[in-house]
Amino acid sequence: MKDFVRKTLFVAGLVLLLVFLYYIRFIFIYIVIAVLLAYLMAAPVDWLVRRRIPRTLAILSVFLVYAVLLTVLLILTIPIITDEASQLVKDAPVYISKVEAKVNYYFERYYPGHEFILTDTIVRALENLQKDMPRLVQRAFETIRGLVTLLLGFILIPLMCYYFLKDAAKIKSAFKEVFPQAYDERIDTGLSHVSRMLGNYVRGRLLLALFVGLLVSLGLTVIGVKYPLLLGAFAFIAEFIPVVGSIVAYVPAGLLALGMGAGPFVIVTGFYIVVNILENYFLAPKIMGDTMDLHPLTVIIAMIIGAYIGGVIGILVALPVVAALKIIFNIFVVRREEFGFAPAAPAGKAAATANPARPEADKNDSD
Repeated sequence: MKDFVRKTLFVAGLVLLLVFLYYIRFIFIYIVIAVLLAYLMAAPVDWLVRRRIPRTLAILSVFLVYAVLLTVLLILTIPIITDEASQLVKDAPVYISKVEAKVNYYFERYYPGHEFILTDTIVRALENLQKDMPRLVQRAFETIRGLVTLLLGFILIPLMCYYFLKDAAKIKSAFKEVFPQAYDERIDTGLSHVSRMLGNYVRGRLLLALFVGLLVSLGLTVIGVKYPLLLGAFAFIAEFIPVVGSIVAYVPAGLLALGMGAGPFVIVTGFYIVVNILENYFLAPKIMGDTMDLHPLTVIIAMIIGAYIGGVIGILVALPVVAALKIIFNIFVVRREEFGFAPAAPAGKAAATANPARPEADKNDSD
């Protein structure tokens, strides 16, 4: 009964925690992003610290290097991507009409009497958007607080990331002080597993995204599809979406290739399939390893919840958060023996083992 009550209280506390996090979801998402960035920067910072460079200087140096690399990358790619995006907007009606003609050709051949109309649908959507523009402007003014929160996040995230890197040991000690001393070993084990998982996930996902984005840009350039850098950047961003990222990345390229003809469409489709196979079966196991021991259904549910709570950013941070919660839940509640801890005591022995903490303190009291 005591074991049942303990688990019930744990679940109730977890539910209350999730409700609380929902009401402060944007602050929580900022914290998660800062933590993930800290894990991305932790390896080079630790490497510099081991070479007797002060930790503060090491953190600032890594910040500077990352900022320079990001700035150079944006300077080299943003003008090209902007030009390709502008050209795509101009060419969109032509591609839409070609896609309509191709699809209607096959409809007429295999499904007589059916017609695929995409242009009218887009025109109606634009007309509705124009009609709703006053209401959208009004809503934009109503979300000024959200805009201020977003801008504040761009300032707070790097600042929080700095302190996560600088005071990691102090934060860990303060976190352990919240719990009884008997849980110190479990907390150390849990944080160690979570740290390793998050570090591997962030670095691995970034490397995979860079690889896929670069490979898509080069491949589409060789095939002769227009806007290769724009589509490569889109593939890079889509790579951070679990499960359906590769499909999302393929859709615009497939539509453009379909507008070019059946041959380019087949080639582009085959190319994306090869990239997906190369990533999932060869690169991902080596780069990321078994970082996320999550069932695909758990991943999908986590994505839905993340999208509901925080939109696109919620989708990106949902997976590492759920994986970390699973590790902590396993260590403290179930499957504890896999981490070197004794399983939960039977009900008859629960009273005898209820308070094993601080035996040294009890010995001193008896003395």
